[in-house]
Amino acid sequence: MAENGVKVLGLNKVVRNLEKLGVDSEDIKDAFTKVGDRVVRQAKLAAPADTGKMKSTIRASRRKNSSYIRMGSAKAYYARFVEYGTLYITPRRVLRGVVQREGTWAIETIESEFNKLIVERGFSA
Repeated sequence: MAENGVKVLGLNKVVRNLEKLGVDSEDIKDAFTKVGDRVVRQAKLAAPADTGKMKSTIRASRRKNSSYIRMGSAKAYYARFVEYGTLYITPRRVLRGVVQREGTWAIETIESEFNKLIVERGFSA
């Protein structure tokens, strides 16, 4: 695991090879979106909710080579303090906890989705 997430070595090369096989980048993004959506749902369940502002800022970006989830904004600037803690605040590990719990599932899901894309193009996975 990477410091703040899951890093899969060689993933960019796999994505490039999928594109060479004729896989549409939107289909690749869909695979990463499936992972991102689940992590967002789980993080929203784990996030404390005094006002709900911080929960409303948890979102995933749609990318073709990763699933990037972020939390916090100008209206919920304190999200970083909740996640990482301060001298006086114990860290809650909202995103990092979910990523740690869901990391294996995420990798297996990406692999499964990529295999489906390969088979759809007439190749064996």
